[in-house]
Amino acid sequence: MSHAGAGSRSTSDEDRTQVLAAVEQAIRTQSVFELEHRVLLADGSFGWTHSRAVPIFDQSGELIEWFGAASDLTERHRTQARLDESEAAFEILANTMPQLAWVCDAQGSLVFVNNRWQEYFGAAVDGAGNGLMTHAGLHPEDVGKTVQDFALGRASGQDFRTEHRLCGQNGTYRWFMVRATPYREPHSGQILRWYGTSIDVHDRHDAEDQLRNFNEHLEVEVQARSRDLLAAEAQLWQMQKLEAIGQLTGGVAHDFNNILTIIRNAAELLRRNPGAGDKQHRFIDLILETADRATKLTGQLLAFARRQTLKPETFLTAQRVQQIAEMLRSMVGTNIRIELSLPEQDHYVNTDPNQFETALVNLVINASDAMQGAGDITLAVSAAPALSSPASAPTVIISVTDQGQGIDAANLERLFEPFFTTKAVGKGTGLGLSQVYGFVNQSGGQVSVESELGKGTTMRIALPAVTRPPPSQQ
Repeated sequence: MSHAGAGSRSTSDEDRTQVLAAVEQAIRTQSVFELEHRVLLADGSFGWTHSRAVPIFDQSGELIEWFGAASDLTERHRTQARLDESEAAFEILANTMPQLAWVCDAQGSLVFVNNRWQEYFGAAVDGAGNGLMTHAGLHPEDVGKTVQDFALGRASGQDFRTEHRLCGQNGTYRWFMVRATPYREPHSGQILRWYGTSIDVHDRHDAEDQLRNFNEHLEVEVQARSRDLLAAEAQLWQMQKLEAIGQLTGGVAHDFNNILTIIRNAAELLRRNPGAGDKQHRFIDLILETADRATKLTGQLLAFARRQTLKPETFLTAQRVQQIAEMLRSMVGTNIRIELSLPEQDHYVNTDPNQFETALVNLVINASDAMQGAGDITLAVSAAPALSSPASAPTVIISVTDQGQGIDAANLERLFEPFFTTKAVGKGTGLGLSQVYGFVNQSGGQVSVESELGKGTTMRIALPAVTRPPPSQQ
């Protein structure tokens, strides 16, 4: 490598001065030249290289030549840039969540906490750098079990799960359910970090305490009123399960993943097709649309248990179903065909359009899973008399029919129960259909299922039909 070559035109203009200075320094001090800098690549773009060279001098001290080598660091820098972008996106997403979201290292030291963390513990509290197991807000009686559960997760390599009490800035303790998933080094499999959430389940614990007290009181009279006591227990347990749905977020990761998969796939396509003009724009629009739905998803999941205030709008059912179908085709993959059966007449409903979309997405994804990613799904819209009375106003029925294996009669009876799922462990949470059930009932409608083993399944949403809105409101 000649003296001139060290500062050649292949070096980035931004780095040329630094490279020449390092070269002069190496010549002046007769020391090794070593520098990481940008260079011009064959395709006209700039990459990164690590140059290391030893200057060779003659007996009179004149530079004869350079002996060295250069390592291409372009891909490492690109990977780091993608990692920085991914971490920035994760932080934005975490800060939109209503739960405490955090990241800790393999030993349990916090490296990131979201905005909800400061809101709960106080604006002056900085979680990063503290130990998750020894956090000042952790109830002393819960430290031992938390440490034990974390050690079990580390040893098994499985998700870390525990429940403990945390003291908020108002000085009171509340129960939180903790769930964290390990992130591993791709090659060695070593756990590097834990990504977790802490969900407020204090109301559930109160309900459990109340239930225990109630049962203790009823045991005194169990001989005389056993039938009434059993009925009361069953009712309270069901109420507890419904309340817990709004608190537990085992399904948040699963449902968020369904949406964020679109973001990742679209971003991947953009990266592979950097020059695709119109197509690239469509992918960008899809990313923005999906990210917007993701920020609202957590609130939608609470609709069944918390009865969140809906924001109803009157819209044309077939038109909205058709729009959702177009979006769903990009979600389910090329081996799933989504067919539409729409009426010629206009049928309007008045309900929350965002939760309507979420419900339909849940049903189609379930249908896709039932067919193991290959087959036909039919979305149909029709009108029928209301289910409550043949003489009452008509309803609009939206059905989703798949060609899967169907559901046996025993599971049909439990299909809408919270946390019940027919999917394999780790493949489903049992919250999707519960969410659909809650939304439809809150909207004044009903949801039903028809299935037979080996002959597929049809899910039907029946919503009250409404009159066409004035043109000014359409």
